[in-house]
Amino acid sequence: MATATQPMATAAPRLGWFSSLPSAKRRTITGYLFIMPFILGFLFWFLTPALIAVWLTFTDWNLIRPARYIGLDNILRLGTDKLFWQSLKVTTLYTLASVPLGLVLAFLLALLINTKVKGIAFFRTIYYLPSIVPAVASAVLWAWIFNTEFGLLNAVLRVFGSRSSSKRMYESCCGEPIWNSCPTAS
Repeated sequence: MATATQPMATAAPRLGWFSSLPSAKRRTITGYLFIMPFILGFLFWFLTPALIAVWLTFTDWNLIRPARYIGLDNILRLGTDKLFWQSLKVTTLYTLASVPLGLVLAFLLALLINTKVKGIAFFRTIYYLPSIVPAVASAVLWAWIFNTEFGLLNAVLRVFGSRSSSKRMYESCCGEPIWNSCPTAS
């Protein structure tokens, strides 16, 4: 009976200077290589824009002419700027409305999803729908629902005698992120 010859085991190729380093140093370099994507992302996508934003706070710049240093003038003008106070008010109301409402709704939905009732499989499918619908499709859906001329919300409001949902923009701004985050929050 003929036997097949087995190939001889060959040694793994050496990496030159890297393999000549002590193992502790190799582990250190390998660790730094693994965290390098995070470090670069942090530097390019967070720290650099944050530092540029701080620098721009102290300048007068309109994208056409070069930036001119003006010190604390921009910060001092915030106290008299009506748009700043309106933005602060809207942001505060949005936070006070959407965060507690989102948490309570997520908790209630988590309780509901763990009950044994008829039709729970259908409910679970609808419940996880925001997680699987891409963000762009979700934005298009919400734009259609809150469209002031032919949106779904206007059709429902017309049934109850209301004319338009254009004054309901604040509710729509709170509703969309709650709808998108409920499956992951609970």
